[in-house]
Amino acid sequence: MTKTLEEERDTIDFVTDAMFSLSFLEAVNRTVFDPNQSDISLREFYSRWLQLTGAPGPKMPFSLGIFVGYLFCGLLITKENWSDLLPKTAISKLGSEWGLGGVRCTRGEADPTLSHFIRRLRNALGHTNIAVTSVPSARELKGDLEKVHDLTSWKFWDVNQRDVTGEFEVTLTMRQLEILIKNFQSVAHRHMRAK
Repeated sequence: MTKTLEEERDTIDFVTDAMFSLSFLEAVNRTVFDPNQSDISLREFYSRWLQLTGAPGPKMPFSLGIFVGYLFCGLLITKENWSDLLPKTAISKLGSEWGLGGVRCTRGEADPTLSHFIRRLRNALGHTNIAVTSVPSARELKGDLEKVHDLTSWKFWDVNQRDVTGEFEVTLTMRQLEILIKNFQSVAHRHMRAK
C-alpha cells in the first residue's frame, strides 16, 4: 500500500513532534537540576520553553511523535530481543489482559498468534506503514486528555514481498497499544530479572 500525501505529512509531523517533545524534556531536566533556577509554575515554564523554541503555535509535549517513539521502543526493540518469550496463543484467546479483546485483523489472518501479531506490527513499524486514523477533537475531549488514549486510533499494515497473499492490517487504539507494550515489557523484564 502506498502512503497518501496526508499520511506522508503525518509521518514528518511525527518526527517534528518528537523533536519538540524531546526538547521539552531536555528543558525540564535543565530546570529541575539547575541549583540556580528559581521555582516557577509549570504553565510559566511551558510558556518560556515555547517562546525559546520559536514554534509558530502551541506544542503538546505529549505528542503523537513521542508516542511513535514509544511504539518503536516498545514493539520493535522488544520484538527483536525477546520475541521468543511471547505466548504462541491466538490473540482472541488472550482477551483484554493484553489489550487485544475483540481485535481482529482486517487483512490476512484474522486471529494470528500473539507472537505473529507482534512480528507483523514490528514489520509495519520498520517500514513506517503506520497511520493515525482518528484523533479526538478538543470538543470530544472536553478538557479530559485521558480520553486521547481511547479515542486515538492507529492503523498498521504490512505486505510480505515474497507472498502478496500474506497481507496484514489492523487498527488499534493508543490504549490497546499501551497495554500490549506494557505486557510485553513485563514479560521481558521478568526474564531479565531471572538471569
